Amino acid sequence: GFSIYVHKKYNTIMTAGHVCDRSITIDEFGHVSKYSVNFKVLNYENKVFEAVPIIVYDKSKNINDPDLCMLYIKDMKIPKLKLSLKPPKIGQKIVSMSSPGGIYHPPVVPLFQGLYSGPINNNTALATVSSSPGSSGGAIMTQGHKVIGVIYAVSIHNNAITLINDYDVTKKFVDEVREI
Repeated sequence: GFSIYVHKKYNTIMTAGHVCDRSITIDEFGHVSKYSVNFKVLNYENKVFEAVPIIVYDKSKNINDPDLCMLYIKDMKIPKLKLSLKPPKIGQKIVSMSSPGGIYHPPVVPLFQGLYSGPINNNTALATVSSSPGSSGGAIMTQGHKVIGVIYAVSIHNNAITLINDYDVTKKFVDEVREI
């Protein structure tokens, strides 16, 4: 995930909705009578912070939803990315900021270049940028580092075929959080 500007008073992290999944299945743990889930965020300085989900839309639970989550963090002060003021154009160069395979070496976050390929449906767009499991929740940005989408899936056949939450649904989600 990544820090994004929602309001100057609040520290928010945006990521993929399935990253914030709070459910477990009996198959995973056998007989469970009680459990709790806590969220923590690791920042680029390798510091851990408690996080609270504000809104979670998980595409794996409802195929018509986007795959987005916004977390609130009380005391984390880090630079915030901003949402692009306009949607990307097909063929536009993009930058991905993610941790494929969980690879992350604070204070450096991997950056990848690619192309915005275009919308697939109302919630999803295709980007040709290197990704792998662990990239989910990473920012897809313009070359000026303005957010245009969030990674939520990658093809098992080609790691450059990346599914992202489309710009319009990402913008709508950020606006929804701003209204809370």
